[in-house]
Parts: sequence; structure tokens; C-alpha cells
Amino acid sequence: MKSKIQSLVIGCLSFAFCSLFSIAESSLFTERIAYKSGDLITVVIVESSYGKNQAQTNTNKEESIAVGASQSGLSGLLPGNSLSLGGKFKNEHSGRGKSWRKGELKGYLTAEVVEVLENGNLKIKGEKKIHINQDDQIMKVEGTIRQEDIEPGNQILSTHIANAKIEYKGKGVVENGHRKGFLMRLFDWVF
Repeated sequence: MKSKIQSLVIGCLSFAFCSLFSIAESSLFTERIAYKSGDLITVVIVESSYGKNQAQTNTNKEESIAVGASQSGLSGLLPGNSLSLGGKFKNEHSGRGKSWRKGELKGYLTAEVVEVLENGNLKIKGEKKIHINQDDQIMKVEGTIRQEDIEPGNQILSTHIANAKIEYKGKGVVENGHRKGFLMRLFDWVF
């Protein structure tokens, strides 16, 4: 009987220890980070870009042609003593072009781990849609992250996403308000 009680006590203690250990994995003293498929991670989107392009072209081409004939070969055919023809051609072109673009995107988006690669890297994908006053704002993120880049709070900066595809677009009244009308787009296409 004593051995049965000892076995029961040892069994209960090992069960309690295992339960305590599994609770400790998600306790207040440890932080759970995304490491398997289906886990969630917060992406802190901090992107800015700037591009500038400038070109200038100047061309100048000038040609002249002169043809003449003396009296000896054509004296009987043409009135006057000589024949002279001339021409001058000139082609000039000057062109300038400038373009610049600046973009900045900041925000938070929770993404899901969709695949764990053999090397331990995580493929993530997430989408957020916000509907405000008949307008939709859609933010998407996709890419590959390293587990060691995950910061406290289970967050990762968008600058640490490899093969990142970050998209932000809008649909609705505001988006349509700054878009050219059909006739203007047709005019631009024709000319």
C-alpha cells in the first residue's frame, strides 16, 4: 500500500510539475513570440521613400546644300549666264524633364505566420481594412522575417521584412475625388 501511495504522489507531483512548466511558457515572466504557423505578429510599418529624376536634352543640327552651273554647259537652254540653287536646313530641339516623388507610410498591422521555413524564418501575411464614411482604406503586408528580429511585444519593423510587399490603397469618395474624369483620361490617351 505504501508503494502505491508513493507512486500516486510521484505521479501527481510529476503531473503538477509538467503542468506548471507548460503554464510557465506563457506566464507573466516570459514573453510569447511568434514561432509557428498560425501565430500572430504585429508589424510596425515605418516606410519612407524619395526619388528624383532630372533630364535635359539639347540638339542642334544644321545642313546646307549649294548647287551651281556655269554658262559653258547650259548656255543655250537657260536665259542668263549661270544657274545656282541653294538650300539650308536647320533642326533644333530642346527638352527638359523633371520628376520627383516622396512617399511615407506609417501604421500597425497584425499579420499571421503562414509558413515556417526550414531555416527557421517565418513567412507572414496580413491585411487590414478600415471603412470610414463610405471610404475603404486597405493595408496589406507580406514577406519573410527572422525570428531573432522579433522585438518585445511580439512586434517587427517593416524594414526587417525580406521580400516585403507592402500595399496601401483606398477606395471610395475621397479616392475618386482626385482621379481624372473619363474625358480627360481619353484626351490624355489620344494626345
